[in-house]
Amino acid sequence: MNQFKFFLFLYISIIYCCETKLIKKTNIEIIDSTQSYSFSNPKKLVNLSMEYRKSNSLYSWSELNNFIDRFENLNNMIPEGNLVFIEELINKTDQLIKSDFPDKLDVPDIKSRIKVVKSLLLKCRYNSKNENWEDLDISLKELFISYNSLINRITSVVDENDIFRVIN
Repeated sequence: MNQFKFFLFLYISIIYCCETKLIKKTNIEIIDSTQSYSFSNPKKLVNLSMEYRKSNSLYSWSELNNFIDRFENLNNMIPEGNLVFIEELINKTDQLIKSDFPDKLDVPDIKSRIKVVKSLLLKCRYNSKNENWEDLDISLKELFISYNSLINRITSVVDENDIFRVIN
């Protein structure tokens, strides 16, 4: 019996050793698809300086300050990490929408423009997740235009309030 087991083991090992195995070598190269697309230069953002915010009592509105800071980071982003910046900015936009607006800025114009910015951020996130780089580039341009519109409207509302305060 032991002899049978020995020969069986020997037979199986000879067959196993003689079997030719096909090893298919694959060279997998990870290619970042953002490298194949060159994004256009980011649009210049309207500046709402810290001095302006302090002089017009906007500095205490921390949600707006965080939103503006994150937006400036998005403008300076590297294309490979755009989704991180966009996700963070969506969170900051949600916080801004839920925040208590100062009395002089609690107007429908500003709230609606913030919602437009958020919808364009969602569009950018969709294009980034699906790696539609051309569509993302277009969406980012639209996003920067709507952000500039929001900031311009904030400054105009603040200036209007100052004018009416002087008249009264």
